[in-house]
Amino acid sequence: MDRAHRSSSDRSDNSFIRLDQVSLSYDQTNENLAVKQLSLDVSKGQFVAVVGPSGCGKSSLMKLLTGLIKPTHGHIEYAGQEVTGPLHCVGMAFQNPTLLPWRDLLGNVLLPFEIVREHRHKYRSDKSAYQQKAYHLLETVGLSGFENCYPWMLSGGMQQRANLCRSIIHEPDLLMLDEPFGALDAFTREELWITLQDLWLLRRFTCMLVTHDLIEATFLSDVVYVMSPRPGSIYSRYEIDLPRPRLIENIFDSHFTSIVKQIRVDISKFKMSNKTEVKT
Repeated sequence: MDRAHRSSSDRSDNSFIRLDQVSLSYDQTNENLAVKQLSLDVSKGQFVAVVGPSGCGKSSLMKLLTGLIKPTHGHIEYAGQEVTGPLHCVGMAFQNPTLLPWRDLLGNVLLPFEIVREHRHKYRSDKSAYQQKAYHLLETVGLSGFENCYPWMLSGGMQQRANLCRSIIHEPDLLMLDEPFGALDAFTREELWITLQDLWLLRRFTCMLVTHDLIEATFLSDVVYVMSPRPGSIYSRYEIDLPRPRLIENIFDSHFTSIVKQIRVDISKFKMSNKTEVKT
């Protein structure tokens, strides 16, 4: 069997996250659907990537999964419970680091402890213990010694490392990443792939990455879901069983490139279909 296995309907009885025939319309009708009959499963501790053409509903999927918006139809489950509102213990990181400019690096990383309900009281009474935790995490990603620096004093890559630390410092069960490395140069992006992989191997949180970069998706994930054009649904599913830890050199291996090529072919079909529709 191919190590990159494609299926449009693989299901798991041990799902940590499950979307079952989910549709979303922003105007509460069936005429302007962002996603349609979308189903997927994510196991606890799994690293999943979602790719697809622009406008296919990847960002809508993230909002649905975190409970920020409710589906028009279908059901979403998280840890066996139906999602009825915003999830609390979730880490999130976006393309822009969004670090608070008036806080130093340490203060930015510690911010979740001031916000997340489970930590607020303990943080006030034992700040030193939480600070040590932040120091250790910053050291893990190579930012030891920069704790008192402000965001404007750091490179884009360093800011994104700090952003990743902030997103997992409170040990969330789920980490959602929306194009977190899209604004960075190629070399910095590759360095942060390794950083993220190291953090995931250390903490084993469940992670969903939304990205346009097919190499990034293949390098980081256990499973890659390909979404169809709007209204988005799951077109195909690839299991990536490449051994870990993965090295940047692996992206040039023939098997790795063959997986990326298969995923690219799927997305290219959508673009060819759009061109045909325009001609007709």
